[in-house]
Amino acid sequence: MLIDHEEGKIIDMIESRATEDVIVLLKRFKNIKYITRDGSMSYQSAISEVFPKAIQIADRFHIFRNFTEAIKKDLNRILNKINLVSVKTITESQAPKIKSKMSEKKRLKIKLTERIKKRYSECTNLTILANEFQLDYRTIKGYLSKEYKDSYLKRPLLVEEYVKIIDRMRGNKAPVTQIYEHLKQIGYRASYGALRDYFYRKTKRNKVIIEKINHRDFFKLLYDKGLSDLNVSDNQKDLMKKLLNKNKLIKAIMELVTEFRIIMYSKNTHKFDSWLEKAKGYKELTKLKGFISGTERDLEAVKNSIVYDLNNGRTEGFVNKIKLKKRIMYGRAKFDLLRKKFFL
Repeated sequence: MLIDHEEGKIIDMIESRATEDVIVLLKRFKNIKYITRDGSMSYQSAISEVFPKAIQIADRFHIFRNFTEAIKKDLNRILNKINLVSVKTITESQAPKIKSKMSEKKRLKIKLTERIKKRYSECTNLTILANEFQLDYRTIKGYLSKEYKDSYLKRPLLVEEYVKIIDRMRGNKAPVTQIYEHLKQIGYRASYGALRDYFYRKTKRNKVIIEKINHRDFFKLLYDKGLSDLNVSDNQKDLMKKLLNKNKLIKAIMELVTEFRIIMYSKNTHKFDSWLEKAKGYKELTKLKGFISGTERDLEAVKNSIVYDLNNGRTEGFVNKIKLKKRIMYGRAKFDLLRKKFFL
């Protein structure tokens, strides 16, 4: 696609980015002084042939994106090899309370019983109550009886029926599984989870929370963000600080990223040459090495992106519109119809 920067409109669009097709398009124009483009070598070849004196400017957005993607892949590989965790111990009072499933069931039953009793005092009719609460009248009658209240609502939890046995066995350092098997033999009918929850609530013990470093949170530091600006937990921030202080390679990567960002807006191409030489020294960063190789192939255009403020912003906006229309067509038409649809 060819865009006029001054007019802000599309001049023309072609079906492919092949060098021959681009040359045919460019030959229709004269006296072009500045051309912005992405990193395609076919564009570079075509422009150099048709307009050898034109100033080619690599789009800064594409440079930043390619650089960031390369750094993220290298960082991810390094972070995968690092086993850095945060270990935090909380006491029983700090830990969230776990409610027993049976106690919750009791609570709901007590509420329902109170509602039924209150309504019964108003109408004294079991049939009406049965219709309102969608229950059998015999169930309603059971809720109202004194025998139900004594047999269910005041019945202790199954775990609490065996408290003395549990405490005695726990004092002898018996494991929970052994206690569970013994209780089953003498009539315990609740689940193993209920027994485990009882130990969590009743015993004086601490809970250890282990948190690993989150790669995605760490990648946010690549986008001009300081640790204080990140919306992450304090544990994550502590882990990041430890990692930056502990790992020299990661610290060096962050310095490279910061320097790169500053240089791209500095208007100084000599600093960029120094940065390239420094970055080449990190042989273990294979993806960054690939980015540097691609940059050196198109070095003049990349340096021009530092000097000039022209970019591909308008072109990318039009490209998004074209892609949207292309998707709407669902591949049922060829390029000629797409082109006509867009221009007309």
